[in-house]
Amino acid sequence: MTKILKYLLFAGFLITLSCQTNYPDVPKKYHSQLDSAMIKAGDHAAELKKALTGVPASQREGMAYLIAYMPAYDLTTIPAQLLIDNVTYAYKAREQYEWCKTLPDSVFFNEVLPYHNVTEQRDNWRKAFYTRFSPYVKDCKTLKEAIYAINRNVRDELLVDYNTKRRASDQGPFESIESTMASCTGLTILLNDAFRAVGIPARFAGTANWFDNRGNHSWNEVLIDGEWYFTEYYMEDLNRSWFAADAAKATTGSSNNGIFAVSYKPTGSYFPLVWDEAKPVNALEVTPRYLDVCAYAIKRDQKDNRIKLDIAGYNAAGYNKDTDNRIPVDITLFCGNKQVGGGTTCNTQQDLNNFLSFLVDPNEEYTIICVYDSKQKTIKVKAGNQDMQAVVIMD
Repeated sequence: MTKILKYLLFAGFLITLSCQTNYPDVPKKYHSQLDSAMIKAGDHAAELKKALTGVPASQREGMAYLIAYMPAYDLTTIPAQLLIDNVTYAYKAREQYEWCKTLPDSVFFNEVLPYHNVTEQRDNWRKAFYTRFSPYVKDCKTLKEAIYAINRNVRDELLVDYNTKRRASDQGPFESIESTMASCTGLTILLNDAFRAVGIPARFAGTANWFDNRGNHSWNEVLIDGEWYFTEYYMEDLNRSWFAADAAKATTGSSNNGIFAVSYKPTGSYFPLVWDEAKPVNALEVTPRYLDVCAYAIKRDQKDNRIKLDIAGYNAAGYNKDTDNRIPVDITLFCGNKQVGGGTTCNTQQDLNNFLSFLVDPNEEYTIICVYDSKQKTIKVKAGNQDMQAVVIMD
């Protein structure tokens, strides 16, 4: 054996020994990934090592998973204490709740343990959310009961509502709670964090653009017995929502009109972010499932007992309903606290007989939140028994 070969073998032995020493109680399959993460972290590697050794041996594989697959922009900034608190309370939920205790490690690591959803500010939310939401599930016997308990109470617990005046689309949970307002993205983040805090496997889902190119939307998915169901902050029911008919018209294979679900672990594809394309977020395309499970919504919207609500937006300056001075007003439609529709009114380049239309239930009161050119107003309409039109005049 040559001296060079002996040297290489010895060097390899030292590297292996170094990994075993640096990452005690961490399965070997993570060692090379952790080495890579530490190199990318640079001077911040000490924080990651502090996090790795700051949890009990039984929790180190979970911490290793987070660091091994951590987004590059977090490797140089994430505080050790945030990771330690996150892992500590995630495992606390796993020990406490039977539905979490029985999850495969692959699901627990990827859909319960992550400290973030997409590109939101990295708040140390886990302990606070565990404290706030564990009382809601203390008597729940099944995962489904726990999902309903959290979903039905999240709004009244946090007192955050949809509002286009929010500072950013992807606010962290603490900013949304402090300001009491969030976008659909912010609301999705809040609900996902609430689910995960009590050991419910959940992930962020959405589309960059509906089939008619009127804009993006985000919502939640929860895993029950190996099957994913969609829901959202203003809950209707599992696999039931105002957007179901739109989701049934999504385009498979399209990053613009398809539907995607976020994964912490790399998948080879990414979520089509419309608010920050510079930060890649791992994702899986799930469009085919929505085409299947949402087919009912198209049939539902064809029921004879629903009426059509047409909405048109106009500029107050020189307003005359008989002239075409229409403007594209962003509309969000609510029935009570439940969002039942959304879209943008037609502008002057669309046919005069073309309106933003919704099929709604008769004899119900609806709230229309209208936004144009950074100005917002709210109007209420009472549906009767016949098709009707609402006119929005923006100052």
